[in-house]
Amino acid sequence: MLEARIRIKYGQDVGLSSQFTLDCNWLTEGCQGGWGILAGFFTDFFHIVSDMCVPYTGTTGTNCQNYKHCEPVARTLSTYFVGGKYGQMTEELIMREIRANGPVMLDFAAGNDFLYYGEGVLVDNDQVHLNFLEQKKKREINEKTGEANDLNFDDYHLQWQKITHATLIIGWGWDEASQMKYWLVRNSYGPRYGLEGNFKLRRG
Repeated sequence: MLEARIRIKYGQDVGLSSQFTLDCNWLTEGCQGGWGILAGFFTDFFHIVSDMCVPYTGTTGTNCQNYKHCEPVARTLSTYFVGGKYGQMTEELIMREIRANGPVMLDFAAGNDFLYYGEGVLVDNDQVHLNFLEQKKKREINEKTGEANDLNFDDYHLQWQKITHATLIIGWGWDEASQMKYWLVRNSYGPRYGLEGNFKLRRG
């Protein structure tokens, strides 16, 4: 996300090291998990180095002192939740954020449908999400309009969400085949995954 936002704001292509944050960010648990936003909090107070200096290895455990020769290449000024705090984001606020600043991080529970995604709109059948849809139906939201709504987790009586994977929302649209609104999401599995590295996720 940070690479994309730097490119949008400054017109510079910078390769940032994800390995550096995996090994050095004590706020998370490396490859064993953690919240994506905590990577942002880390770079608020410290910095990130180039992926040329600390390339990705797919493992953790290297002492950060081994990277002390790497020059800082970027840092963030203020990491934040869209909407001001967890659960307060809405479709409209996410769209505004993307238009103004670039991609938005999306953490969610990745199931088998996600792992084997090929095309179409991915729909979450987790019980928490099904409850979400039930609350949504009660509010009589017209899905066929394709319009964004301004409802957040509190409006749907949701207090938490299980997450297992982090991705980036890069756009949105309307899928004619399924008659569903969707978010266009960039995955981290490379261009052979889904739609050239992206997937459509039901929006709303």
